[in-house]
Amino acid sequence: MLINHNINNLSGGVSQQPSENRFDNQVEEMINCQVTVAQGLRKRNPLELVNTTAINHQDDMKTHSYDRGDGQEKYGIIIDDNGLRVFTETGVEKTVTTVGTNPMSLWSGTAWAKNIEFLTVGDTTWILNKEITTAIKSTLTTGGIDSNKVAFYWAKRSFDNGKSGADQEGYDYEVVLDGVTYTTNKTTTLEVITDLETKISAAGYTVKSSSSVMRISRATNFTFESGDSWGNQASIGWRSSIAKIADLPASMSGFTEADIGVISITGTDRDDFTNYYLKYEDEVWKETTAVGIEYEIDASTMPAKLVRQANGTFAFGFNEIQSGSYDGFTDDTWIIRKVGDDDSNPIPSFIDSKLSNMFFFKNRLGFTSEENVILSETGYYYNFFATTVMDIIDSDPIDAAIDSNTVSIIRNVNPTAGAVTLWTDNGQFVLAGGEILSPATTRIAQSSSYACDNSLSPLVVDNEIIFFNKKNGYLDVLSYSPATLNTDKSTGESVSAHIPTYLPSTISKVAVASGYNMMFLMDEADRNSLYVYSYYIKGNERVISAWYKWEFAVELKSINVLSNVLFILAGTNGIYSINLQPREITESYLDSGSAYTASVLMSRFNIQTAQQTQNIRDPFYIKNIYGNITGEVDLYVKNKERDNIKTMKSRFLSRRLYIGGTSDKVQIGFTSDYSTGFQINTINLEGVTSPKSKNI
Repeated sequence: MLINHNINNLSGGVSQQPSENRFDNQVEEMINCQVTVAQGLRKRNPLELVNTTAINHQDDMKTHSYDRGDGQEKYGIIIDDNGLRVFTETGVEKTVTTVGTNPMSLWSGTAWAKNIEFLTVGDTTWILNKEITTAIKSTLTTGGIDSNKVAFYWAKRSFDNGKSGADQEGYDYEVVLDGVTYTTNKTTTLEVITDLETKISAAGYTVKSSSSVMRISRATNFTFESGDSWGNQASIGWRSSIAKIADLPASMSGFTEADIGVISITGTDRDDFTNYYLKYEDEVWKETTAVGIEYEIDASTMPAKLVRQANGTFAFGFNEIQSGSYDGFTDDTWIIRKVGDDDSNPIPSFIDSKLSNMFFFKNRLGFTSEENVILSETGYYYNFFATTVMDIIDSDPIDAAIDSNTVSIIRNVNPTAGAVTLWTDNGQFVLAGGEILSPATTRIAQSSSYACDNSLSPLVVDNEIIFFNKKNGYLDVLSYSPATLNTDKSTGESVSAHIPTYLPSTISKVAVASGYNMMFLMDEADRNSLYVYSYYIKGNERVISAWYKWEFAVELKSINVLSNVLFILAGTNGIYSINLQPREITESYLDSGSAYTASVLMSRFNIQTAQQTQNIRDPFYIKNIYGNITGEVDLYVKNKERDNIKTMKSRFLSRRLYIGGTSDKVQIGFTSDYSTGFQINTINLEGVTSPKSKNI
C-alpha cells in the first residue's frame, strides 16, 4: 500500500518519549535552530559582538536590563565585586555617580547572583541585597513636656444671668496644686484666668496665660487637680493627656509648640479607643507621634536605588537626605513615622528582618519578609507608615501575614493583573483585595500546593507564570495559571513532561522574550549552551511547545532580554547579542565571524493504522523524501540496516531524494554549517506498507 506521509512542520521541538508516542512534528534533537510561528523551522540568528567591557566578567555577578519605553534608550546593569556598571544596548558604559553612602562599601562579600534583586519603575531601579537585615534608627521622637512639672487650665465658659453689678453671678473655679486650693468667681473667662494667675504666681509657680488658658509650671514636681461649680463643665485641666479633642481649646494662640508639647487623646472608659497624639503647630492642632518612640527607617539597610538623571548619567545610593541636584534623591527618602505609637502605627514588620523580594502592584512598592507582605502607601513608594491613626484610609500601607498552620516563608512573588502570587516551600498563596487594594480589604489565601524549587524565581509570561521544580537531577518546567480577583483557584501543568531528562538541574538563569514567545535557560554546568523554549498559545490551546538547544563557542556568563534582542555576557569581557527577529536566510550567519552548525534529527516515523478497535503505529518502508525547504542545509540519513550514512547537499533538496529503508531503522536529519541560513517548512515521506487489516 502506497504511503504519503506529510509533516506540516517541525515546530514540536525535542521529545524524549518513545517514537510511537510522539507527535509527527517532534524530533530527537535540535541544535542552533529557531522554531517560529509563521516561518517554520529556521537556523538561529548569529551571535554578534556588541562591545567589550573595560573590566572582565566575573562568574558571580547579577545582571538586569530595562527599556525606558521611549523607543530609544535601553540599558543593561551589572553588579559584582567590580561595582555597579550601566551599559547602553550598544555596549557604551554610562557614568554612575555615587550619592551619599556607597552601597557597595556595605555589601562587600555578597554572593551577587544569589542575593541581589532588581526592580525598575520608570527611571528608578531599586536594588535589593537579600542578605541585609533592615533596621530602624535608635533616635527617638521628642516634643514632650514633663507632665509632673507642667499643667494647663482652660476656663471654657462663664456664667451670665443677664444682670449687672452686685446682682451678677458666676461659677466657682478652682485649681488645686500640691493640695493647696486656689479659687475664683468671676463673670468672664478672661477675668477667671487673670485672677487665678495672680494667686498662683504669688505661690511661686510660673504661669503663662493667653485669653482663657493658662500654663502652670514649676522646677519641681507638683500635683494638680481642677474643677468648677457647674459639674466641671465650665473648665477643664490637663497635663499631657486628655479624653477627647473637644476638651482642648480650638486656639492656643500665644503659646509655642514647646510650651504645649504632645497631647495624648485617650478616650474614655466607655469606648474602645486607640490613642492618638496632637501637637499645636501653625495655630492649629495637628496629629503627631507619641514621645520617645523610634520613627526613622535606616536607609542604609533598605534597597539602594539607581536613578537615570536628566543628562543621561546615573546616580546610585540609598534614600538618604542628600545635598545636590540628583533627580530622585533630594526628596525621595524613606518617610518617617509621623503619627501614632507602636500600637496604633507599628513599625513595618520587615524591620529587624531580611527582605526577600521586591515587587510593584497597583501603584504600590511591595516587599516580602519571612511570612509577611508589606506594601507602601498608594503612590508614595517610600512610605510604610499610616498617615493617620484616626481612621483607616484605602491608600494607607498594607502589612499582612500568611495565615497558615505551618511555617510559610515567602521565597518568591509574582504580581499579575488581579492579584499577587506568593511562593513558599509548602505551596502557593494569593494576595488580593478587590478593585481597590486597601488595608481593610486585603486578604491572603492559599491557592495551590505545587512542589516548587524557589532557587529559580518564577517568571510572569503573558497571562501565566512559569515556575520550576528540580527532581532526580533534572529540571521540570511548569505553567501556572494564577488565581485572580474572581477565583482563588490556581492550576498548573508541566510544559516539559515530554523531556524528563533533557533539562539539567544546574539551570541558574532564565530570561524571557515575550514578544517572540521564547524563554532561555542558562546552565551553570555547561556555559557554552542555552536551552530554548518556544511557545504559542491560541485561545486555551498551546499550539507550540518546543524545546531545543543553542550552542556557542564562547563561555556564557549571563543572559538578559531587551525588546527583541537576547544580550549575552560571554567570554572574558564580551557583550554579545542575538536579534530574535528572523533575518533573511541569504544574509550572513556567522557567530562573530565564525561558522556554526545547526542541526535537527527527526524522529523515526511510523504510520498510524487502525486495527480493529486500536490505533497502532506500524513501521513502513520509506522510499523518498522531499519538502518545502529553502536555504543552505544538507540532508543526513543513517540506515541501521545497511550501517551507512549519506549526506545530500542542499542543492538537491528540491527533488525527491531516495531513502530506501524502513522507518524504524532509518534516521533522517538536516544539518547546516554554511554561512547563510535555511528554512524548513513541510516535509513529505513517500513509502509503502503491507496492510494487516481492512481497516487500514
